Amino acid sequence: MNFKHFLFFTTAFLFLASCNKDEDCTVLSDTIVGVWEVSGGTGETAEFKANGEIDDPNDIIISGDVKTWSVPDNMTLSVTSEESGASVTIDLDVTSFNCNTISLQVLGFPMTLRRK
Repeated sequence: MNFKHFLFFTTAFLFLASCNKDEDCTVLSDTIVGVWEVSGGTGETAEFKANGEIDDPNDIIISGDVKTWSVPDNMTLSVTSEESGASVTIDLDVTSFNCNTISLQVLGFPMTLRRK
């Protein structure tokens, strides 16, 4: 193999090795972690943290002192609110999701989360 072939194959290998597959975002519990703008055009956001907490200071997702989330199956987002020793859990139906958008049904009404 001459030097040109060696250089070509080395460059091609480095190029291909440096390319990684984009996230496919097929697992809701991984996809939802991050800051999301909630539909309505108000610019209000909520953060779904990896530890299961929700930072939602304007109570746009759910109201309460302590807010948490879980994903019992890949098309359901459960949000729980705890306040004064009482808790309530609401299951939100996920109609579709990708890396940047999550479409939900909340009591029959559509809600969209867009990644910030």
